[in-house]
Parts: sequence; structure tokens; C-alpha cells
Amino acid sequence: MVASIDSLRPLPCSLEGCHPATDRQNAVLFAWLYAIAVGTGGIKPCISSFGADQFDEGDAGEASTKYSFFSWFFFAINLGVLIGITLVAYIEDRNGWGWGIGISAAGTFISLLILLAGSPLYRHQRPHGRAFTRFLQVLIAACRNYAAGGASGEKTELFELKTELSDIPGVRKLQHTNQYSFLDRAAAMTTVVAIDNRWKLCTVTQVEELKSVVRVLPIWLTTIAFPFAFFHINLFTTQALATNRRLSAHFWFRRAPLRCSLPRTVSS
Repeated sequence: MVASIDSLRPLPCSLEGCHPATDRQNAVLFAWLYAIAVGTGGIKPCISSFGADQFDEGDAGEASTKYSFFSWFFFAINLGVLIGITLVAYIEDRNGWGWGIGISAAGTFISLLILLAGSPLYRHQRPHGRAFTRFLQVLIAACRNYAAGGASGEKTELFELKTELSDIPGVRKLQHTNQYSFLDRAAAMTTVVAIDNRWKLCTVTQVEELKSVVRVLPIWLTTIAFPFAFFHINLFTTQALATNRRLSAHFWFRRAPLRCSLPRTVSS
């Protein structure tokens, strides 16, 4: 709307200078920017995990297909970025911002219809508990048992439910591992405590969940570099303003396609 409606934009610049935006124009612009932030923030953390919920890890065929899903998922994301900064950017330069943003809005609306069309086929996993609460319970229980003189080791009896699944419905139990043995104190049955109080005694599965997160922390830390490179690549458009992009008398690079190196590399 801001790109298409003249009254929501400042007047074009002239030889005398540029006119500043009014308070009303700034209010509308920032209102839409905040709306984009809220909408994006609700989608990005959930869409990949929702896709993973569609596969049953207990089925060997579906478990292997889940890895292919994430490969195609990130390929589609970067392919969309590549089309946006090449084809859509070209249309924007030729016909104005309204056309480019309109094409993006139409694509978003079509993708929303496709998403809604598959609603009867989706698997919806109900949330059970809070992950960070379960991790905190393990840490507090381990510290409590350590302060109480509880031991840990291969001969220490560890608490686990007698059921086939864990205390989270539909989630299988995890086997005990010897790594990070200090956390095993959270499940050590060396003191008489209520077995239903997870702040004092945790299950082996709950302890192993925290161990699994600790194991992948180094991998998570290495992925920080990718968002830095991804968001800084937006500066290429500004740098292109001071760059000679002409290769011949009739051919030159536009500003936006200079950013296509990153999505093209990731897609390949």
C-alpha cells in the first residue's frame, strides 16, 4: 500500500531537495513494518518443526523421508529468494515498487491457499509440557541430589517409568548414555523422594533429552555465521549504488541481483 498509494509516500525529490515524510506517512510505514515482523515471527520458528511433525520416526520409510523434506524445504526457500532478487526486482525496476510487492503478495496468498488446502491431511502433535521447564528440572534435581550426597555411576539405580512410552504421550523413551554423568544424578534413586516430583527426581529419558541438546550446542553455535552472512548481504544493494555495473553499452547489472550469490550457493 505504501509503495502504491501516492498519499502514503513523500513527494518525489526535485532539484531543490527531497521532502521529508509526514508523521502520518511514517506511522503507516512503521505500522506495516511491525505487522510484517509479527507475522514473520509467528511463521519462521514453527514451519520447519510443523513439517517435521508430518513424519513418523517410528516408521523407517518416513524417518528417511524427513531428511529429504528438509533438503527440499531449504532449497525452495533459497529458490524463492533467488527469483525475488532477480525476476521480481527486474519488474520493480521497470514498472515500479507496486508491481514487485503486488507479485510477492499474490505469491504469498496462493501459498496460503495451498497450505490451507492440505489441512485435512496434516498431523497435529499436541504440545505436552515445556522443553525449558523439563531441562531446568533436570539441572535442579541434579544439584539437589549432589548437595544431598547422592552418587552417580554405572552401579547407581536410575529412575525410569515402567511404561512403553515416556511421560510425554506419544514420545518414546531414550536409552541411557554415560556421557555428562553429572546429569545422571537427577535420576539417581539414592534418596527417598516422591517419584512424581520432577523437581527432585527425573526420568532417564528426561535427562537424556537435556544431554541431546548439550551435544548439538556446538553445531548450533556454528550456524550463527550463516544468519550474519545472510542479513549482511542486503547491504550489497546499497553498495551497488556506488558501483559501475555496466559490462557493455547495452548490458548492465541491476542492483538487487548482486545478492543472488548466497541463495544460489545454498540451493546448489
